[in-house]
Amino acid sequence: MSRKLLLVEGRDDGAVAIALWNARGFPRSFEVEVEDEIEGIGGEIAGKDAVLKSLSVYFKNRQVYPVVGVLLDADESLSATWDAVAGRLQGAGYLIPSDLPTAGLVLDHPSGDGPRIGVWLMPDNSLPGMLEDFMRALIPGDDTLAPEVESTPGNRGQEVAALCFPTSSQGFHPYMAGVAKEAGQADGVVYYQGGFGSYSSSG
Repeated sequence: MSRKLLLVEGRDDGAVAIALWNARGFPRSFEVEVEDEIEGIGGEIAGKDAVLKSLSVYFKNRQVYPVVGVLLDADESLSATWDAVAGRLQGAGYLIPSDLPTAGLVLDHPSGDGPRIGVWLMPDNSLPGMLEDFMRALIPGDDTLAPEVESTPGNRGQEVAALCFPTSSQGFHPYMAGVAKEAGQADGVVYYQGGFGSYSSSG
């Protein structure tokens, strides 16, 4: 049985991808594979490194995995992340463009030995950043909660975000906490349900 996969580095990434897909009304034709942690040299590795390491498994199993999407954060350096992905693809025989297309990359193996590959680097294939930057751009311009959350000193969401998330996440996570509060839900529930749909890796 063949499986079309979307490889992501965390559950949040998978939840957002599925919610956006569902919001467009597309039938689900893929599964989300969260590479939380796998065994690496010297111990377990997680996130982006785990996704990159796992690619070789999917490259060798085109009959089982005919289509593989890769969704990663660019983080501080888009070029460094792209180089890491491109290196893996080149090593498997794919012909890689020098730069990641801003519309994302869809690539077939020249000999047909590997799966069709798709690559998207958050937030937009052209800037450094992460999932939260992409999602912040989805907040409507006339939204009244976002500026309040950004400017409120001592906001509990801001305090939690400052401890748990990178700098570019600090505006988004307290915003979602505020949305959850307005909806009468626990912090974080709206992330998967109220705001962006329910999460399931396989449907």
